[in-house]
Amino acid sequence: MNQPWPSSAGARLRRSFIILLATAAALALLLAIPAPGAAQEGTAPGTVPDGDTGLVLFAERCANCHGPLGSGDGELTGDLPVQPAALNDVEFARQQVPAAVFTTITEGIAASGMPPFGPASTNPIGESDRWHLVAAVLSLGAPAAVVADGEAIYAESCAACHGEEGSSTFDMAAQAYWINRSDADVFAALRDTETILEHDAYSLEDEALWATVAYARTISYDYADPLAAFAPIEAVRVTGIVENATTGTVLPERTEVVLNTFTADFAPSTTMTTTVDAAGEYGFNLTMMPPDLIYVVTVTYEGINYGSDFGRVERDEPILNLPVTVYDPTSDPAGIRIDQLHIILEFVDGTVNVNELYQFSQDEPAVFVGESGAVADGTVEITLPDGATTPSFSRTFGSMDSFFAVENIVQTEERWADTVPVRPGEATLSLLASYSLPYDGSATIAHPVYYDVDRVNVVLAASGVTLSGDEGWSEEAGGAMGGLFASYRRTGMAAGESVRFTLAGDPVPVTMPGSADPAGAATAPVARDRTTELVIGGGVLLLALVAGFFIIRSWQQREPYAGETADVEPLDRDTLLEELAALDDAFEAGEIDEETYQFERAALKEVLLAIWE
Repeated sequence: MNQPWPSSAGARLRRSFIILLATAAALALLLAIPAPGAAQEGTAPGTVPDGDTGLVLFAERCANCHGPLGSGDGELTGDLPVQPAALNDVEFARQQVPAAVFTTITEGIAASGMPPFGPASTNPIGESDRWHLVAAVLSLGAPAAVVADGEAIYAESCAACHGEEGSSTFDMAAQAYWINRSDADVFAALRDTETILEHDAYSLEDEALWATVAYARTISYDYADPLAAFAPIEAVRVTGIVENATTGTVLPERTEVVLNTFTADFAPSTTMTTTVDAAGEYGFNLTMMPPDLIYVVTVTYEGINYGSDFGRVERDEPILNLPVTVYDPTSDPAGIRIDQLHIILEFVDGTVNVNELYQFSQDEPAVFVGESGAVADGTVEITLPDGATTPSFSRTFGSMDSFFAVENIVQTEERWADTVPVRPGEATLSLLASYSLPYDGSATIAHPVYYDVDRVNVVLAASGVTLSGDEGWSEEAGGAMGGLFASYRRTGMAAGESVRFTLAGDPVPVTMPGSADPAGAATAPVARDRTTELVIGGGVLLLALVAGFFIIRSWQQREPYAGETADVEPLDRDTLLEELAALDDAFEAGEIDEETYQFERAALKEVLLAIWE
């Protein structure tokens, strides 16, 4: 029902012009009288409903049930008690009264599982936006080819009386008329020739009459072609400059640049290669590109992968600028600094489980590749205390619920070394070292650090245990998470010094908020927003790390999936790209501030480039 008309239909429409011309005056009379079967009068919207705005809202709030084109095939369809309506079914659409559609959007339909989006909703949509959604529903049910044919008929046969925009004789833009009548109501009234035109036969073909009604309705709202958003972009240009930020120069002519594109679900789509010119610039010219592609440009320089930002092309601005910044490698560790070291201690069955999260920074405008000059030999180094058992290493690129196993750690006799280059900037590389030590009422944790440390935080995930150390340690007032955990801090450690403290006391496990206490009563949950799930960095509260730690522990202790053997999710490009999209969405929605967003995004790109293929 929703297919473009063949050219023969257009010819039939043209043959009908003369018939419709004779009834132009009748149309004016028709629109001034009540239509049979009209719905109860609804209140006209205060502004003209806009289909483009409505389709954006539809994609955000409705498509998960109704499908992106209103076909009733959304991803949540299987979870609903009733199949969602196919809004783009022409027969269904012709019966819809806009005022009733507005009421349905506002109040929902409990029996079918449709929630309300009006004042009763926990996340309501404003009144004007609900009318924009009505415009989206009307647009979904009116194929663009039908509307175009109806427009041609109107221009030829109706505009002489009604004006080009329907404003003379009878105001065809009058929303009070259209919102209370379906297309079927108007069609039936036009077919009532005895009432409309007693002295003449009315013989316009049905197809032409439906098209005329469909177009006439668009005079009362701003129609948007729902398929236009999915149409390919005819010409796209991706360009940028590749600059060496260490030297302040561009890369040599003929340096290779690779463009990769991905679909919205992060499946690889296009790969192209070109080279830079003498000015360090590159350019890709593409044609007929899907509008939802994600673009990224990569350059390999001195054996290290560098990438641009990730971008999308706008239909009205199909030129995308994706500069790439590279750095010279350095084997000098002078610029390496541990921005923050977070240590979380958990006591279980005679052991203390230790999680140490390092945030490495590089203060020099060069990429640190390790003192040997070969990344494979190791870059930044750490060590574990004597007696540490079951060591494992993971990495996060920002969000505390996204840790991935690190397989490429190099072990020497005394040290462990990462094999990821450290790019310039604050906290551009993270590493989580986890291990266990025996605990029989006391234990000392001590190991050197090989770089300057701005701050060390220690959190005890148990009560009954105290921490003591040298003069550098201080206990945080109130601890962490409202005093549920003890928190200690030390600042300003120099390279070569040791992190050293002693634990003493009988641990009493902490009952997490929202879980049952030993007596079986549930404690009140602690409200957490997006901020409390972020890793420490750039001034984010210590509370975030504690909350994130328990997310990690619950993930590691879960029942494995069928066939799964790893304790932590494997690191892969698709997952990282999905996290990038989620991070961008959170920032655009105002859920995180720009400082945190930039910190997480830089860290994500670091890991993504490290595993890029």
